[in-house]
Amino acid sequence: MLFENICSGLLGPRGALHAVLMAASSGNSMTSTWLYNHFAGKYFGVRNDQSLVTLKKQLETSSLFENTRILPDTSQEKFFVDDFGKFMKVIWMILLYPDVHVYNDMQKEEIVSFVHDAFRSRKQPLLQEQYHLVVYRGIESKGLI
Repeated sequence: MLFENICSGLLGPRGALHAVLMAASSGNSMTSTWLYNHFAGKYFGVRNDQSLVTLKKQLETSSLFENTRILPDTSQEKFFVDDFGKFMKVIWMILLYPDVHVYNDMQKEEIVSFVHDAFRSRKQPLLQEQYHLVVYRGIESKGLI
């Protein structure tokens, strides 16, 4: 497992590792998670399955993490810029275009129209619901979260 390898290679006897991912699911159409799951799901049959909540449960059963504290947290970030081109660059980054998912012209047009109508015309920010996971070893104070 990637996270176990990172922890065994980097986390010393006293330290912390902090991971942050967008939420794996969201019913809020104004979030990066919803946009990814909606459009990547619709056109490519995929959904975000990277969950720090699930990872925490897995790590708690691993002997590598016996002498650690694993703490979760959540936060929400907002992004808005008046320049629609710059706003769309962030949207395409979230939708992993063009390297992972190659959207055709009709799909791109649908996405741009949706983003324009939902965000730009209403001057609404893109929301990102984030999950945080901190693994502490040899540190008793709260620290990062």
